[in-house]
Amino acid sequence: LVPNGSGSIINFNNGKGSFGYTQYVYGTDPTVAGYTVVENTSTARMPVFGVKNNDNALFAIIEKGDALARIDAYTSSETTSYNNAYGTFYVRGFELLSMFGVSGSQADIPLVENNIYAEDLQIAYVPLNGDDANYSGMANYYREYLIEKEVLGEKLANKQLPFFLDILGGANVPKNVLGVTVQDVVAMTTYEEAAEIVEKLNEIGVGNIKMNYLGWFNDGYYHDVPEKVKNLAELGSKDDFAELGEELAEDGGALFGNVAFNEVCYTSKDYILSQEAAKYYNGKLVLLGNVNPYTLKRSTNAKYEETMYTVLSPKYINYYVESFTEEFKKFDVQGVALRDLGTVLSADKKRADLINRQEALEITMAAFETLAKENALLVQGGNAYSFGYTTDVVDAPTTGSEFNLVDEMIPFYGMVIHGYINYAGDELNLSQSTNREKLLLDIIENGACLRYALSYENSDVIKFSGLNNMYSVQYDLYMEEIEAFYKEANNALKDVANVPMVGHEILENGVRKVTYENGVVIYINRGAQDVSVDGITIPAEWYAKKAGV
Repeated sequence: LVPNGSGSIINFNNGKGSFGYTQYVYGTDPTVAGYTVVENTSTARMPVFGVKNNDNALFAIIEKGDALARIDAYTSSETTSYNNAYGTFYVRGFELLSMFGVSGSQADIPLVENNIYAEDLQIAYVPLNGDDANYSGMANYYREYLIEKEVLGEKLANKQLPFFLDILGGANVPKNVLGVTVQDVVAMTTYEEAAEIVEKLNEIGVGNIKMNYLGWFNDGYYHDVPEKVKNLAELGSKDDFAELGEELAEDGGALFGNVAFNEVCYTSKDYILSQEAAKYYNGKLVLLGNVNPYTLKRSTNAKYEETMYTVLSPKYINYYVESFTEEFKKFDVQGVALRDLGTVLSADKKRADLINRQEALEITMAAFETLAKENALLVQGGNAYSFGYTTDVVDAPTTGSEFNLVDEMIPFYGMVIHGYINYAGDELNLSQSTNREKLLLDIIENGACLRYALSYENSDVIKFSGLNNMYSVQYDLYMEEIEAFYKEANNALKDVANVPMVGHEILENGVRKVTYENGVVIYINRGAQDVSVDGITIPAEWYAKKAGV
């Protein structure tokens, strides 16, 4: 078992010994990530791994030093007959500095950090045997471990499957003023229009809507640092915003104002770039941007400057969190959606005041503590350290990276938190998959919720802007699909929306069997033929459900 995205299985002696599996826990630290991006991988969001052999298993939880850890796994090969998985810790970083001579010669000189991490590193190894010696047993143990540590609290009180809705409010678009291109803000969805969309969703049977409102303050989606929080007048008044939240709450839903802390827009005005941005060890700023599909570089983008960002030094995270928390009280809205605090974890390599990644994790958890005292939190990404502060996660992993060594994808992430935290993956209308039924089956197998990103205005408005990745969000286009998908997902999952997922099996015929604590069993058939399992016929490329006792 490795924590690749939602979780993956690597079979012993699978004949892929020339390949290896390597992933940093909580993703790669931006201060060590390269500018060139040659692969798109899912983040390892849990600090766990495990091995199983026959009726015995060993499950590992990285308890201390998790932010400095990397997880590796290999199968038998020409160099070793062993299959293995283990954790590696980076206690001192280094960078390569390129030096050029007058003759044109070049050499890379390693710059080694002065500071070494001198605190404890700790992995808990848990033997499992019998019926628990499998990845389901590992997930069940980890869930109970988190409950005992008071990371997971009470079970959810869902009476209906939640529906996650990203609403695009204020969008940043280029505007020509006397021959000079400047950034303008357009209202893609006002508060009143968002309420109208909610009303239409209610009419087709969609309720318990969790709304993540994007671009509602400080210049829109690519907002200024959240030291001061100013409502966008183009969207409506603060009272309109609060009224929208009240309407959602009446039907069991909630409104969350979206905010980014870690990734600060390069065009941010109230930000001292040279002091507050994280730095590489060589003294340069951590300045990144969207990946250019031609060069594969994630560097400067003169055309869409707003998509460039610097990574905030952990030293200033709590300052901005405390400022935002105080300012947000003015809006009478109880929900905050954290765009990056639960997914981006960065050190600051500034030589005179170095903050390593484990220290950054402690600072980030203090920030979560501050935010959770005053607000309900929706977390994007959902690294394990955020579990104790939220009941809602989006961008949760529902699949993983197709590493050559990996044999099967499993819903380990969902098995751990199902029944305690609502979660949804990517926005379905922005998925590049043309097989819509497969997307629905993925959701049902993972026990996840539906999620869409919508706006009132047509996507043409933002076609030539940094938000062109939201290429199809006009709400009218998806109402029919939402009605059908929500009806089907709710039919499959309504009896288990707040029930732990205690078992997952991949049967010989490829059918996946998902078992819940209340006895409900859901069978997923990915094949092209109908299959009978446990006396139940599962249609081809569809699912079947057996009621609990």
